[in-house]
This record gives sequence, structure tokens and C-alpha cells, in this order.
Amino acid sequence: MGMETGQAALAYAESLAAVDYLVRTNGMGDVERLLERLPRAISFEAAMRETLRLDYEELDENLKKYLSHQFGNR
Repeated sequence: MGMETGQAALAYAESLAAVDYLVRTNGMGDVERLLERLPRAISFEAAMRETLRLDYEELDENLKKYLSHQFGNR
């Protein structure tokens, strides 16, 4: 039931980009608070909403804008 290699590589790259975005825009403190909240939250998205005031859709849109700004249309 695991991911294929290409899927796993893409998921890793997207996760890394999301963490980079969060650290650069919110600071490492918010990322640390998010990680601390995870064990008590009902889901990752709930922890993200409580800590960062973002849901997956907002994070995805913000990440797209961030990556477009960082790397442009190459």
C-alpha cells in the first residue's frame, strides 16, 4: 500500500517546500507549536487551523504563490 518512488519523491519535495514556506512566513516558533499540538489534535488540519489559522486549501494556495514568487515560471 506504499507509494511509488516518484510519488514519494514528489510528496517529500512538496512537504519540504511547505515547511520552508511556513518557517519563512510564520517563523520556526509557529512550526514548533504546530508539532507540539499534533498529539492532542484530532487531525493535522485541525492542529494547523488552531496554530496557524490555515486549512489545507489556504496552505496549498499560499504555497503555490510562494513557490511561484521564489522560482517563477521556469
